[in-house]
Amino acid sequence: MLVQSLNSARDVLQQGTLISIFPEGELTRTGTLQTFHKGFEKIVKNTGCPVIPVHLDNLWGSIFSFCNGEPGWRWPRRLPYPVTVRFGKPLAASVTADEAREAITELGAETATEHATHSGNTVSRRLLKQARRHWSCPIVQDTLGQKASYGKLVTAAVALIHRLSPHLTGEKRVGILLPPSVAGVLVNTALTLYGKTTVNLNWTVSSESYLSAITQSGIGHIVTSRKFIDTLPLPASSVTLLYVDDLLAGLRFSEKMRAFILARFGSPASLAPEGEPRPTDTACIIFSSGSTGTPKGVMLSHANLLSNLDALQTIIRFGRKDTLCATLPLFHSFGYLGTLWLPLLARIPTAYHANPLQTAQVVRLVRDTRATTLLTTPTLLQAYMRRASATEFASLRHVFTGGEKLHTSLADAF
Repeated sequence: MLVQSLNSARDVLQQGTLISIFPEGELTRTGTLQTFHKGFEKIVKNTGCPVIPVHLDNLWGSIFSFCNGEPGWRWPRRLPYPVTVRFGKPLAASVTADEAREAITELGAETATEHATHSGNTVSRRLLKQARRHWSCPIVQDTLGQKASYGKLVTAAVALIHRLSPHLTGEKRVGILLPPSVAGVLVNTALTLYGKTTVNLNWTVSSESYLSAITQSGIGHIVTSRKFIDTLPLPASSVTLLYVDDLLAGLRFSEKMRAFILARFGSPASLAPEGEPRPTDTACIIFSSGSTGTPKGVMLSHANLLSNLDALQTIIRFGRKDTLCATLPLFHSFGYLGTLWLPLLARIPTAYHANPLQTAQVVRLVRDTRATTLLTTPTLLQAYMRRASATEFASLRHVFTGGEKLHTSLADAF
């Protein structure tokens, strides 16, 4: 039957008819491109007919995909539902299945790049849109007792921008020394809305590596808190420290009202008077630990961050009942992207604890907040397992590990 179908398709093709072939053979269950079957090679072989690659984008997540269950008639995420169709250059009739798959993968990359770099696709705009849509929804809390809704967070960020402005005018990059906490989220949010490039500094590295990061990034100010900075034996440097607790102290009623109005209704450009960032502008600089020499600063654009977040949300759908436990440092890419911007832009209420090595407190945080998502390293995961019972971690649905190899034995044990 298969041979007959292939021969029939070949005959029709040679008569000049256009044939559409789905070489994957079945719908993806993961949202990723699957292996191509070789049937179409037999159809076009020696015909001289060109093979035109076609990439369909954004079908994963539609009502006809396996995203969120079996395909069927369910309410779509949005109406109308956008789908991008991209045609590639014709391929020779001798093309192999692997070569055709590569061509379509490249078309997908081109589409993703266009999506990521289109005008207005910045972290700050995404944040304002999400915050204004869910203004009163709780979004962050920490074990220090601080908590905030979207509205309170963005309003405080705008107030902080106003207080920071006299110190940072003309400076493009600003350092941050804060642990995973509501304060850490607030400062990163404020500086991003302000249009600055954030540099979350690693306080656990050697003095040489710490000073090298400051020099390479060219920062003149570091935003921190007095309570936190007192615990760090930092080397002397020429940068000026700005304390978030001092900056937000004694806010006048007029300042609070101004911040509220701008946060609720102001344009992104009004919050970044020195120029609203573009998608290709650098949003942050993440430094390596310096274990192989001088720390290396990786410059990540708004488009870089958002394309990674969009890719993650394509594969894993977070729901309204999801919550996240965040303990990873914000100076690491895993913590910065996964515990700062992922929950803020995907609307995942998040609970922070400053020290991931305090296993008892982390286990208690997961249990008490009924966290469904945890981002951690394999080493920390092993430590949490020794401390936690299965009941205390029963609420978890997603556990992401990174930063080092996850051994199968640990995964199985967890």
